[in-house]
Amino acid sequence: MRLFLGLVLLVLLFVNGCGSNRSSATPAGNVKTQSSEATSDETNVVITRTSTADEVASNSDSETKEIETQPESAKEVVAATTQSDADVAAAPKAQPIDLTRYYHIPAEVLSQSDRFPWRDVPLGKKTLGNVPLEIGGHLTLWGAANARRGANYQEAVTGIEVDRRLESLYVCHVAFFPSDDGTPMLKVVLQYDDGTSAEHEVCYGTDVRDWYASKSGTNETTEPRSKRVWHGPSSLDKSNPPQELQFFMTELKNPDPQRLVKTIDLISLKSQSAPCIMAISTGPAGQIKLDAQPMPEKKVIPAAAQ
Repeated sequence: MRLFLGLVLLVLLFVNGCGSNRSSATPAGNVKTQSSEATSDETNVVITRTSTADEVASNSDSETKEIETQPESAKEVVAATTQSDADVAAAPKAQPIDLTRYYHIPAEVLSQSDRFPWRDVPLGKKTLGNVPLEIGGHLTLWGAANARRGANYQEAVTGIEVDRRLESLYVCHVAFFPSDDGTPMLKVVLQYDDGTSAEHEVCYGTDVRDWYASKSGTNETTEPRSKRVWHGPSSLDKSNPPQELQFFMTELKNPDPQRLVKTIDLISLKSQSAPCIMAISTGPAGQIKLDAQPMPEKKVIPAAAQ
């Protein structure tokens, strides 16, 4: 009996020892597995970040290739747009037309005149009413008052070279002798390169007045497209105040600015007034601007003198 009890005790001790070994092995296995899973997660993170950087580099390469493989026409459009913007920024507001061949009396002769006060008017390269001009003389057409005095000028000057696309024509001009306001005195014809044309009428009073400013009446024009852009005294007039002289500017808008204007014609409409053209420029519409008149200075009177 004692022998049997001793064998049972040995068996129980053996069984308990094996169970204890299994319990300690399981946590160790779990820790290792967790460590392995954590390492796998960290690896995934690294791989994910590396993959994102590769995608960015790949996208960048794709964009670069897309730009490089753009059709030449697309590149040319971009270049043309940039060039066009630069040209617009650098281009002058208006460009004078060379009237040298068409003047009846050149500026060199006018500046030496003792009979008429041409020496007192702007001559050469000037900017009047915000429009650049080249006043190289005067081009005068037929007028009835002049003709009665023996000054028979041409009825028309045609074929004045332009060769430009333009929004507006700027005519710097005066009249010799007055007419009733609203009297047509000048026709300006724009001749296009396709053989068609467009016409404008210029009228006395609405667009221009006599180059001798009136001392009693108005010297302004009634048409918004025309302005008095210069006035100054005559050195030949000894009265006080002296007689003033004046120039006007008329903007004639081109009805089809996309077409090339080859030439212009200037035609007298045979009024009492003789049209006298000093200069012509072409450019964008709406260029005429008059300088603001300076405000008179206020005189400060010392308190002791009041």
